[in-house]
Amino acid sequence: MVKTVGIAAPAGRAEKDSADRAVMAVRKLGFDVIAGESCYSRHLSFSGTDNIRARDINTMFADKRTDGIICLRGGYGSQRLMPLLDYGMIRANPKFFSGYSDITALLNTITERCGFVTYHTPMAFKLDIADGYTLSYLKRCFHRNKVFGPLENPPGRPVKTLTPGRAKGRIKGGNLSLIASSIGTDYEIETENALLFIEEVGETPEKIDRMLLHLKNAGLLGKCAGIVFGDFTDCYTGAEFKLEDSLYEIIKPLNKPAVYNLAFGHCMPTMSFPIGAEAELDAVNGAIFVGTALR
Repeated sequence: MVKTVGIAAPAGRAEKDSADRAVMAVRKLGFDVIAGESCYSRHLSFSGTDNIRARDINTMFADKRTDGIICLRGGYGSQRLMPLLDYGMIRANPKFFSGYSDITALLNTITERCGFVTYHTPMAFKLDIADGYTLSYLKRCFHRNKVFGPLENPPGRPVKTLTPGRAKGRIKGGNLSLIASSIGTDYEIETENALLFIEEVGETPEKIDRMLLHLKNAGLLGKCAGIVFGDFTDCYTGAEFKLEDSLYEIIKPLNKPAVYNLAFGHCMPTMSFPIGAEAELDAVNGAIFVGTALR
């Protein structure tokens, strides 16, 4: 059970009032809060230098006072921290770690290198506008139950089947741009027998198509057990080229169980879930059940 939460800013910078609101929102959830130096630092477009941002994460994992860490916001910058994290120390001090979007890079790398689940959740600076549905999933993550349970959309938003079938695997993924940019690096997301979750924000259908094709050509889609598409927020849909065209032309021929329109990503309301947990996908009925987590 999480009691004291550290707030770190591994990516883009936030204004002071935004950081202050994030601290208040986390406290309103009933937690004690330790805000890292990065929350109030600036360097270029980042929340402080790479060393400041990485030191906050390393310090919060090592600090016995903190039970968990939630990232302040996304943007850009998390990948710059990958070589600076102390994975041995983090592995020895497993605790709640969450965020999404640019934080995708850290979620998957920490899970794969350190052997415990991380959590795809809203950022701390969004919690003051979060609805009940969103907060209910976030609180489920904070409790860190061994069995997480079903992922169910809000009423009126059906999960849609792309390719019917059933699959089991550990949840990996997050933001499409971050998944694609990890390919060929020491931090490439491992998709072997995984359920790959994908969402995106602010991209054109052509760019989404290119990134999905990159994942396919690099073998990441061929290795996974199934694919779950979340929200593609503010992704321009043209008259001639739509997102659905890419899904049907690139994903469906893989003949892997796949669904889309799950309520996760840059949308509100949005669900939270554990990266690295075992899950079952029933793409026939659009159902997902999240079971046993890593330690």
